[in-house]
Amino acid sequence: LQTKPEELDELYSQLNILVSEHKNKDTSLLLICGDFNAKVGKNYDDVECLGKYLRGRRNDSGQNLIDFCNAHNLFITNSSFKQKAAHISTWESTRSSEDKTKVVRIFNQIDYIICPESQKYNLGNARSYNGMITKSDHRLVITKI
Repeated sequence: LQTKPEELDELYSQLNILVSEHKNKDTSLLLICGDFNAKVGKNYDDVECLGKYLRGRRNDSGQNLIDFCNAHNLFITNSSFKQKAAHISTWESTRSSEDKTKVVRIFNQIDYIICPESQKYNLGNARSYNGMITKSDHRLVITKI
């Protein structure tokens, strides 16, 4: 599923406003949770907003999410704890193999819980759970603080 550029611009415009308003108030923890259709990818040690435990390759939406997090000193919580691959993946789908003889399962990490960088040391765990009985192809993502 491709996100239209104008929809993505509107999402980040609204998020920028909300995060900026939150920074101007004396409030406690900020959490941003959602399906960003963003693959931030693994093996990017030079990015402050990411931990070490991710999967896949970065896509354009992933770069947009990283740019947003870096601009606001935010951290992607479900990238910071070593988990089995099943607990890193947040979305699952299927497609036919090239020769149409097999069904191939696809797993991605596109749903995130994001907190301020300063709060990442308060994290106890973050992961996804499969097996939830829902009508969604997404997995439940949790963060313990």
